[in-house]
Amino acid sequence: MTRVLMPFPADAVLAGTINQPLQARIAPVAWRHFPDGESLVTLDDALDGADVAILASLRNADALALPLRFAARTAREFGARSVGLIAPYLGYMRQDTRFHRGEAVSTPLFAQFLEEAFDWLVTWTRTCTASSACSRSTAFRRSTYRRRRPWPAGSLRPSPTLC
Repeated sequence: MTRVLMPFPADAVLAGTINQPLQARIAPVAWRHFPDGESLVTLDDALDGADVAILASLRNADALALPLRFAARTAREFGARSVGLIAPYLGYMRQDTRFHRGEAVSTPLFAQFLEEAFDWLVTWTRTCTASSACSRSTAFRRSTYRRRRPWPAGSLRPSPTLC
């Protein structure tokens, strides 16, 4: 089994600290912007049969959401067996209820957005608590797994549990 850790540019340093325990080779995500603001994501195309972990902190989830989807989809096109997300910070966990009329409840919407792209998720986020919508979101019930320390080296596909 081949493990590939694919960090977005801002997470390259963290990738260098967790790739050894994961027994994963690092293949950085190249991400650039066209003059009109559109993103171009480029991946290592040697992913046939690999278990891929995309590493991206979602501090700025709005800017990263589409490039994340592009990276996940492209990894699958290149033959990845599984594609997961390691998100040291997981955005959109605050808006788990409608505080004012007309507001979107974005937590379950963002959870579904991620679930459509990834097989699993690992996060260190403290905003995802047992009392938050993370535990009420059906989208996260199958895909979210929380650890407060680096992954164990024995498995790239953690058992799904709630935040």
